[in-house]
Amino acid sequence: IFSPYLDPNHTWSDDLRGSRIIWDFDSKDTATTMTMNIDAIPGWRGDGVGFIADWLNPAPMRIGGSDRDFGRWAGTIGLARDDQIHVVFAPLSVPGLSTNKFIVTMTTTASGSSQPVTTHTIAMDYESPSGLQNFLLGTGGTLRFPKTGTINTLAILNYQKTPLKDLTHTKPFALFTVRAKTTSGGRDSTNQDGRLATKPWCFAHANIGASSQKVASEHPANFSHEIDMQVLEDGTASVFSLDAQDRDNFISGLTANNGTRFGTQYDIPFAPIQTLASLNGANPGGSSGYLPRFAQPIGNSWAHPLMSPNNLSEANAVSGYTYLDHSFLLNLALYDGFYFSGLASQIGSFGSGRTTTTIASDFAADKPLDDPRLLLYRPNGKPASAFPGEVAKSTAYANIAAWQMMKGAFNINSTSVLAWKAMLASIHDAQALFCQIDKTAGTSTLTALTPPAANEARISRFRLPASKSAADGGNALDGYWLGPREYSDAQLQTLAENIVNQVRLRGPFLSMAELVNRRLGTGDTAQRGALQQAIDDSNLNSAVAIAANAGFEIPAAAVTNYKYANAAAGTGSSYQGAPGYLTQADLLNVLGNAATARSDTFTIRSYGEARDATGQVTASAICEAVVQRLPDWFDPADPAETAPASLTSESNKTLGRRFRVVAFRWLNADEI
Repeated sequence: IFSPYLDPNHTWSDDLRGSRIIWDFDSKDTATTMTMNIDAIPGWRGDGVGFIADWLNPAPMRIGGSDRDFGRWAGTIGLARDDQIHVVFAPLSVPGLSTNKFIVTMTTTASGSSQPVTTHTIAMDYESPSGLQNFLLGTGGTLRFPKTGTINTLAILNYQKTPLKDLTHTKPFALFTVRAKTTSGGRDSTNQDGRLATKPWCFAHANIGASSQKVASEHPANFSHEIDMQVLEDGTASVFSLDAQDRDNFISGLTANNGTRFGTQYDIPFAPIQTLASLNGANPGGSSGYLPRFAQPIGNSWAHPLMSPNNLSEANAVSGYTYLDHSFLLNLALYDGFYFSGLASQIGSFGSGRTTTTIASDFAADKPLDDPRLLLYRPNGKPASAFPGEVAKSTAYANIAAWQMMKGAFNINSTSVLAWKAMLASIHDAQALFCQIDKTAGTSTLTALTPPAANEARISRFRLPASKSAADGGNALDGYWLGPREYSDAQLQTLAENIVNQVRLRGPFLSMAELVNRRLGTGDTAQRGALQQAIDDSNLNSAVAIAANAGFEIPAAAVTNYKYANAAAGTGSSYQGAPGYLTQADLLNVLGNAATARSDTFTIRSYGEARDATGQVTASAICEAVVQRLPDWFDPADPAETAPASLTSESNKTLGRRFRVVAFRWLNADEI
């Protein structure tokens, strides 16, 4: 929360005889002297301290012709003790401006420095003098304070020499805000938690470098922040509920009824990441200055409200540029083409101190990596001692995959419910920790999580959660926004069954990106990826969200006027994508590097028989061979790391990678 700073010891009398800091302009005759830029500071400074609205009365009511005649102010209203008043107001542009914008500029300055290092700007263009009024209140619309009735003169009277901090009869009647969206926005017209019903943890989130939006023609529902003006019927107490550390609510709402003060949106890992979905911590879909934005694009694939579900790109006539489905395109670019080798340096404040060279040398000596499923392979028979040297080369990022193989890779085209359930239940770390926060002292302590039951799984958006889950004894709010989730045997069974249903419906998947991404077109397959559809069909997200008051279900009627190209994507859970909301990116974090669209180890069975002259079978035999596909090309003339387009051997162009028979046996008839 930001508000202008006024000296709390300043009085109206001081203002009249000295420097003007309360009245927003020095001359009623010149519009250019009005305060156009308001300096603000962090923190709410209480009732009666804000932007002071003066010069309220129209010309026919003025009792003086000048604002400099003591006791006869042209801009004030003379009231008798028994007069009753109310205020009718609306947000209108200052006359004479060449542009109609409200701009918020936030500057970050490094500790001990006076030079700004980062500036973020949110520009709201309401496009005409009455554009904001028309958007918020309807054409010519106004607000009234109080909503009904009037206020007596004595109820607003304070002595002119009373310091601002001691004023008792101030009546703040309006709050004008530019604010990030919460999951309770648009839920209820009376709870002051935001005007718009959106999904800020999925699409229009506030972590951006800059934003410029047209209020009337584009609609604020499309952007990171919304603009609003509301009547303060009960003063600021109904909006702000600060604690002893001067912290207010946000995350799920602004009021005490819906909001919470603590939530984590992104995980900045202490150690090298191991899955592609972990790249979401870098905010790849939100830092761009262009729409549409995605809060967690990698590993998820939700159709965006601003684009038709059958398109990856489409021109937008209002903005003048082309919209892109960044989530779909990032998944297409990353999955199948990249993985994390586990060989990154662990030097740093939170690292183990091991360098890439040390890790590579240990790996070559059969010491497992952080992901023990990655095993060393010696391409074309090279010695293991050569591996550290290969890792040190500038081309290691492109060639190192030839030296690694995955033990126990999981085929995403599996239609075995038991196989999927076993994979989902594989997260059973009995030594998992969380960072227990002392909210008063501002400190934290590493504390062990309770080991999950043998038939449960624990899945966390964050490598180091900041709370226990609610099921593990944590606070419901903290558990939802900061902690992990536990899933019962029955939930895992249901989820596995629904995943298999999606594999049968959409598969076989020829690539990982095909599994991750939604289908272009219409219907449910165009709105979300296969794993997300299975999660939604399993109904795993609503109960914990209701318990944490995380948000609400956005009805279709709420987004009718939001100028969405895909209104269906804007309906549903407002908390979609929140930490306590299981997403398919969370599942892909569990699968990690082990997920593959193709098996590299095959079991092949063959049957043969001999017949006599009459066609009778005289003998038969059945054999079984286990065959493994290797990184090496069939012809060693081309190194294993050679890209298919760069092959020189015709045999390799025709036959591809080398296959090795790793096991063979004869079978009895009763084994078939």
